[in-house]
Amino acid sequence: MPLTLPTYDLAQLTPLLGAFISPNDVRARVLLTAPAGDRYKQQVFTLGLENLGQGAAAATPVGSRYLAMLNGLAVAADLTEPAAGAASKVASISSGPQIRQAIDAIPVIQRLPDVQNAAYELVTLQIPGVLTECYWVKLINGTDHLFVPYLSLNKQLRLREPITWPAFLQAIQPVAQKNLAFYATDMARVK
Repeated sequence: MPLTLPTYDLAQLTPLLGAFISPNDVRARVLLTAPAGDRYKQQVFTLGLENLGQGAAAATPVGSRYLAMLNGLAVAADLTEPAAGAASKVASISSGPQIRQAIDAIPVIQRLPDVQNAAYELVTLQIPGVLTECYWVKLINGTDHLFVPYLSLNKQLRLREPITWPAFLQAIQPVAQKNLAFYATDMARVK
């Protein structure tokens, strides 16, 4: 079964990019002209450190991300999650090796035996409090989700290797606890 990804919507992306950067900017050209097999879109979720114990289901949708690669240049455009009745806007455009890591992880995920044998959806999960981004490979109609880190300073996580939520949590928990303790101490001083 193929991995479910949202449609890469050029009709939506084109005017949004035009309002953010010049259509002649090389990053815009990559996002708009990359071959279909080299462009992806995902919904993006963020999970705060205080919600880690509740699992990925506690993550909040914050927008969507368009990824594309053309002639070795990897580019991402992050769009805001619009409020009811409002239009999305481009929040940022990035390019470089970290975006390449994100794109390179997708074919790895598509080849996973679990993904080949069941219906999964691919979304991005950001955990800013531990400087980690991963793909949340969500089993449709199930709970056996996989997580594939592609950007992290945490040496306990192996990039582009699938991991279960308990193992993922165990790897990031020590840093998360330190950061939460620092935040609590820092906020106590502000009050």
